Amino acid sequence: MSERTTLEDTKRWLAHLRHAGANLFCEATRPAVTPLDPLEADHMMSDEVALWERVQRAMGELASKRRRCLAAMEDSAAGTRSDVPVEALRGRLLAYMPDLELYWQLNEGSPIVDKFNVPAWDMWVGVSMPQDTEFDHENPDRALVAWVPSWYIADAEEALIGAPLGELAWIEEPHFGRIRYWAAGHGLLE
Repeated sequence: MSERTTLEDTKRWLAHLRHAGANLFCEATRPAVTPLDPLEADHMMSDEVALWERVQRAMGELASKRRRCLAAMEDSAAGTRSDVPVEALRGRLLAYMPDLELYWQLNEGSPIVDKFNVPAWDMWVGVSMPQDTEFDHENPDRALVAWVPSWYIADAEEALIGAPLGELAWIEEPHFGRIRYWAAGHGLLE
């Protein structure tokens, strides 16, 4: 599965949810285990390898479920590609870095992140995770990357305020060069 296909699928899926009047965090595409399940959060944060393996598994499961939902939509008259609004083609990439989630800062009421600041799985496009580096707080290179469509940009800005440790950030930020490089290499930059 290519990242470009994942970005295109994400855009089409988000346009469908908007057209249908549905909220994010769609149960049809929910991964069995999200990256930071609160029941295991303390354990996961102490085991960095397990955390990132979990993030990658969740991303793979989500992409498969989303692709199946899109295929089912295309088989119905209501889900054709012509229904996708042009707005769905504009957005920004948001990085979520659980390595920076040193304590649980609850973010209540955001439509695009859960209470632990994890972006809605409906927006996930990939996982930047080099195998050969340790996490660098000054120049992070590991992140769950989400594509935020134009109609959720203001909500994302509010979520950023609710994430004071920097665990959420636009990838255009100067110190996210490594994540931008990964995103460009996977066809995610527009």
